[in-house]
Amino acid sequence: MNMDTIRKIFINCLFILPFFQGLYFCHEAIGFTVIFLVLLIGCLVLKKGIKIEKSINSMVLLMLPLLYFIAALYGIDKGMALIGAFKVFTYTVFFLLYTQLYTQSFRERLLNSIIYSAIITALLGVIAYFFTPLERLLIQDNRLGGVFQYANTYGLFCIVALILIIRKKEKKLLEIWGSVLLIIAVILTFSRGILLIGAVVVAIAWFLDKENRVKQGTSLLSGIVIGCTFVKGFGLNEVSTRVSESALHSSEWLTRLIYYKDAYHIIKKFPFGIGYDGYSFVQRTYQTGSNYFVKYVHSNILQYALDIGIIGAILVSIYFISNLVFNKMDGHLKLIFITIVGHGLIDFDFEFPVVFIILIIIIGIQENQIITFSKMWRIPVLCAIALTSICLYLFCATALNYYEQYERASELYPYYTEAKMKYLLQGDGITYEGFLLSHEITEQNKYALEAVVYERDYVYSTKDYEHATFYAKKTMNLNPLNIKHVEVYSDILLEWFQEAMKRNDKETAQFCLEEMNKIPDYLDKLAKERNTDYNIKNKVSLKMTELLIRNYQIANESYSELKDN
Repeated sequence: MNMDTIRKIFINCLFILPFFQGLYFCHEAIGFTVIFLVLLIGCLVLKKGIKIEKSINSMVLLMLPLLYFIAALYGIDKGMALIGAFKVFTYTVFFLLYTQLYTQSFRERLLNSIIYSAIITALLGVIAYFFTPLERLLIQDNRLGGVFQYANTYGLFCIVALILIIRKKEKKLLEIWGSVLLIIAVILTFSRGILLIGAVVVAIAWFLDKENRVKQGTSLLSGIVIGCTFVKGFGLNEVSTRVSESALHSSEWLTRLIYYKDAYHIIKKFPFGIGYDGYSFVQRTYQTGSNYFVKYVHSNILQYALDIGIIGAILVSIYFISNLVFNKMDGHLKLIFITIVGHGLIDFDFEFPVVFIILIIIIGIQENQIITFSKMWRIPVLCAIALTSICLYLFCATALNYYEQYERASELYPYYTEAKMKYLLQGDGITYEGFLLSHEITEQNKYALEAVVYERDYVYSTKDYEHATFYAKKTMNLNPLNIKHVEVYSDILLEWFQEAMKRNDKETAQFCLEEMNKIPDYLDKLAKERNTDYNIKNKVSLKMTELLIRNYQIANESYSELKDN
């Protein structure tokens, strides 16, 4: 193996990265991290030294995973946070390998790889509307999510590739027709933000392309016409109406504003972060207005603040700002940089590591700032070997989880909350073994709502009303906007009340009655604190339901009869 062979493997890896959902899933990101580490070891052995760029970029990309590893020590879910830290570690390993291999011509080859990869994904996306097996993979709700299976970030990926084509001075026929396919793909995402951003940045990119404006303008116009015809021909008008809806007043955008507002309160509560995946567990405790559930907050900067704290968000912001101001990228690459960073302010694009990887490639390496460490090159090799072993271990666990082998995944990695939770919920009925597993989960993560619900339901099924009310209150605290948890709490209190009445236990009956009588005030107070004026879908109603009113009336009438007797 020589450096040219490593470069070829590296280019081929970059070409196929988007086809693995952009490395969205942890096993994909960690799996490619293993490949990059092996290639990095090859570079270090061949060169007998390691190159490090002496820059802010290098500092940030080395510090970023370190902050994630530190957050895993105190995060909401330490086991999940560690897996997430290794997912983020993909950026660092890619950057180090990129530094060893970097030349200007090599960067251009990588950018070409991105172009051709995007063109093929766009072609597959168009074919998917004719071919059912592909449709299931690439299209969600008649919107083209592409290989990422998420329309917004996939649309961003296509826009990046389109600008890279426009940037080229000499374009091949494949690239010209590829730009047509990419425009069609962007249209078929039916994403308001992506279409607006795409229209603006592609127009700017076209304006910067002074030599080929006419030829490029023809292909861009052809893509728009064919794309619009495609929408009409496939009867996708209903989907396209979402584009004409005012973005600032749409329910989707207003719901995102709620995400941001709620995230601010979480960051205020946890200024040093809650670890990777912590947000998906705590969000329901702090949410307002709507009983939503999202894995990520739909803003890269806010997500960093949630994961690794305010310091981490500031560090990443410095990375973006310093490259925007001081990096001498050409006009088209600077436009791509602004597009990726700008869209990332309102979406979770960096949860697809391939997007951040594209950013690293575009930023490039300052060759005059590279320092080579030759004397102690064996130490980085040994570290890389050790990290490869850990990554292989986590790859096996996360792959088992992805392929629904939840029991084996949790046995291999005992701190794998997600795998344990899925294994718990796929079981039949409520069992004692399930209760033990749910208790094990809540010992690892007190915000694991589904596990607490399981504990509540099991204890309730055993008629242990005292502990059932304890767990019921926990579910109400973890997910206060879900009125169903209040109804279950009311059912438990009523059944406990009726059982106490049969035993003539007035003290317990009175306690249950008092707790039920607190529910209307509890809901009123909650409504004042958590309701929103935003015009959103699925707005919660924190009022007494028919079931709550019925339970309340039955208990009060029964207690009155007992007192009369």
